[in-house]
Amino acid sequence: MKRLVLLALTLWTVPASAQGPRNACSYQTCALRVVDGGGYFGAQVVVRGREGFAVAPARRSGTLDELFAVNDSSASYYARFETHEKYADWAGWTGAGLMVLGFIADLSGKGGLFSRSFVLYGGGLALTYGVAVPLQGKASTDLAGAIWWYNQSLVPPP
Repeated sequence: MKRLVLLALTLWTVPASAQGPRNACSYQTCALRVVDGGGYFGAQVVVRGREGFAVAPARRSGTLDELFAVNDSSASYYARFETHEKYADWAGWTGAGLMVLGFIADLSGKGGLFSRSFVLYGGGLALTYGVAVPLQGKASTDLAGAIWWYNQSLVPPP
């Protein structure tokens, strides 16, 4: 009786393991890409498949974090993307704040070549264009790397 039960269990589990991965998603239907959201202020969107179903905005999100946990390489690139984008956001908003403070200081009317308003303007511009823009470029490159490694995991082995 025990042998019969073991034989039945063996025959029942072999076809289940021979089915392959649970996610039978083809490259054409599940490959990711980034598209422009459209319009002047349209944000970039990560879309899936040939049809282009929106997955998430091309920003830090839990949806993308779960999606790129497929393999170590895509997760690593996505972690770098999150870090670079977080610092780019911080530098961009701080730079914009410094420029607004420079404008407010300029309204006080105590001008001059090296007045505090010009120092605030210069610091804001330097922080925005010297730090935030290059970091956002690195973040975009890292997101592209994460998408490449995710798409690579969809390609069946030769």
